[in-house]
Amino acid sequence: MFFIITLCGFGLHQALYFGMASFHNYSVLNMLKKWQDSPLEHNKNDYSRIKAEAQQSVLYHPDLAEYWELLAQVNEWGYIFGYEAHEGALLEVKNQYLHASELRPLWPDSWASLVKLKWRLQEFDDQMLYYFERATQLGPQKPDVHMVVIELGLALYANNHFMLLNIRPEFHRRLALGLKHPKTRDQVIKLIAKYEYQALVCRWLKNEDLKTRKLIPKCK
Repeated sequence: MFFIITLCGFGLHQALYFGMASFHNYSVLNMLKKWQDSPLEHNKNDYSRIKAEAQQSVLYHPDLAEYWELLAQVNEWGYIFGYEAHEGALLEVKNQYLHASELRPLWPDSWASLVKLKWRLQEFDDQMLYYFERATQLGPQKPDVHMVVIELGLALYANNHFMLLNIRPEFHRRLALGLKHPKTRDQVIKLIAKYEYQALVCRWLKNEDLKTRKLIPKCK
């Protein structure tokens, strides 16, 4: 009987922890979406509160990769907003993404986030290519991976960067996939327009079907 009571107590304790983690996680997700949609709308109080909630989620449920990834995203936004010190801030973010990838190695989002982080750090090296390959291999049809590859590829081309040579075929493939996918289509069209690369992308995708190419303004 004592064993049964103890076991039940442990189960309730675990359920309480999971429930608390889920509660904090809900707030974090909502704020991350707000920052993504309106990156200029932020303040230090909101950031500090959401960072604390993300840390609580990890504390209550340390074996869930999603919570580590969300904590990394919050800290990365903190760096972008200027709320985190430059020295060491992005290294901490990298370690959190890596821990998420260790807990869930077949999830492409963590690897894609690491690609963006290496880009932010201006570290165009073999490690970045490894993260890139993991993201693209594990997420062949993943919209979020499409966007990371497209954003990176366009920026590399605009800056005449040598790294583009290593990712060009996948970059062109993701451009087509991004245009075809309803979740990413508008974002891709806006990015192409931002760089004024309509005619260029039209040439890159000359072997794609006409329906896809006509999604690019002025492409025939």
